[in-house]
Amino acid sequence: MLVQELHSTKLFQIAGDITLDINQLLNGDHIQLFSSWNDFIKVKEVKKTKQPHLIEVILDTDVQTRSNLKIPVKLLKNSQQMELFELANMIEEYQKIVKSKQLNQKNNNEKMQEINVKIEEDLNELDCDEYHGWTFEQSTRKAEKVINELNNSMKDSDDYYTYILFKGNQYDQTKCRIGYSSQILKDFLCLNDEQIESLSLRKPIIFNLKYKHQYTSYLLNRIHNLIRLLKQDKSDLDYYRKGLNFQNEVTFDLYSIDNLIVNVKFKHYLYVLSNYKNKMDDVLWVGKCMPVRDQSASQVLKGMRNLKAHFNQQQQKDEKINLQKNQSVFFDEGYDKQSQIFINKFYSQIDLDIFHDVLETL
Repeated sequence: MLVQELHSTKLFQIAGDITLDINQLLNGDHIQLFSSWNDFIKVKEVKKTKQPHLIEVILDTDVQTRSNLKIPVKLLKNSQQMELFELANMIEEYQKIVKSKQLNQKNNNEKMQEINVKIEEDLNELDCDEYHGWTFEQSTRKAEKVINELNNSMKDSDDYYTYILFKGNQYDQTKCRIGYSSQILKDFLCLNDEQIESLSLRKPIIFNLKYKHQYTSYLLNRIHNLIRLLKQDKSDLDYYRKGLNFQNEVTFDLYSIDNLIVNVKFKHYLYVLSNYKNKMDDVLWVGKCMPVRDQSASQVLKGMRNLKAHFNQQQQKDEKINLQKNQSVFFDEGYDKQSQIFINKFYSQIDLDIFHDVLETL
């Protein structure tokens, strides 16, 4: 395991494949759309399918990178921002739990050496452990069945969905495979297939977030889930070992490049693929974007764009009428320039923050 810190950009990797970008958290309210939250994760392969429109990213898990977190914790606490102070405390709590697990692991390793591993092919969900020869490859086969069923069920739908396959380590989990609907990037960011594939190779985990508070909420939620998984009994997860089951639901905003916002509900599902005794489990996580009043987020966005186009056409008609009525006013060059400045400032057709991020990344 490597320990790495990128001082120039203040990027830190938390166990569990969570990248902490201090620059984004401390500087300003707007965050970069395609932030390098994956600088510690390398991509092996990118696969894409047309039906459904899906990008699948296979990650290199041979080298695990973890950062010394004393520096980011200190910076977050010194920020004098309540949310960031809470985040720093949660990181410290997570580190304490991991250290406690490391002490207990020494005893478990000694016991493990005394047990002869019995390899069996056909196991129930409670016997999928190291004592029965269970491996991540077997977990992957279980996950692939669910992923194939999910992809087949979404062929005729334009609802967005995503999945992540995690490999269990002693004290955390590593992302191995990520799949997500490419339609969300086409609809909201107006990217084409080639641009999406190129982007996935360099920045495999893409978040459509715009504001710092969204990024902070994401980090708090991820670390909280890690703490919960480490604290709870193995038996607490037995419900999720039976198959892909509902976990929770969140509401957030999706931002488009043309300055539109769609509020969506995202349902999270969990499938625990193993029942390891001496490390964290292999897990398949699935997220589905639910319809808004029986319409997909894509349909809602399309409707908003149609409405916006209608208003723009009506505005142009009104301006033409006003021009004919008040020619003397509009022939004033100074007034015309001030009017254009006002329109550009308050009635922008393009979200300049998102547009800048897209241009900078491609």
